[in-house]
Amino acid sequence: MRLGGLAVLAALFLLVLASGCVQRSGTNANGTTEIVVGNVSGNRSLESLKGDFTFKIIGLNDFQITPGEQTRFYVVFYNTDQDGESHEFIAKALPSAVDFDVKAAYKCSYFTDCPSLQKDMNSWINHTEERIRINHTYVGIQRFGIEISEDAGKGTYMYDVIACKDLVFEKCDRSTSNWGPVLPLTLRVLGD
Repeated sequence: MRLGGLAVLAALFLLVLASGCVQRSGTNANGTTEIVVGNVSGNRSLESLKGDFTFKIIGLNDFQITPGEQTRFYVVFYNTDQDGESHEFIAKALPSAVDFDVKAAYKCSYFTDCPSLQKDMNSWINHTEERIRINHTYVGIQRFGIEISEDAGKGTYMYDVIACKDLVFEKCDRSTSNWGPVLPLTLRVLGD
């Protein structure tokens, strides 16, 4: 059974990566990956062999994208909790930093003092608020949509992708993140 679980997991990752929809931005992404990922995400999970991770991004975490363009990325949770129980997981992408040109365009000295910039960055990431119930030693996948607004300025926008175990979406933030590492996500918005 362990080899069968590994084969299914390997096939899933190969399909996700081979389809290009995780690695390529734009509308060229096909629907195959959505179906494959849809069959193992949400309230379902996939049995897996033990690995060296608890939370990670599948594929790239650094995108070059133009204003008005859409793409997506996926995170994987692996329930290795020592209690041996099922748990509910949720992830969030939180704005963390921008380059100097972006701060200048928003007339901000510091990222933390720029609520309009953070509001815009939050609006580009489509989160699911539904938690994923994952049995012990299983994995679950969560999809994030990225949609850059037409008026987005050229520059580099960075996010922290965090994971929470057994917390609702609203309570999951940097101070309550309790599962796996903080993962970096970078959006490089291209322009003239």
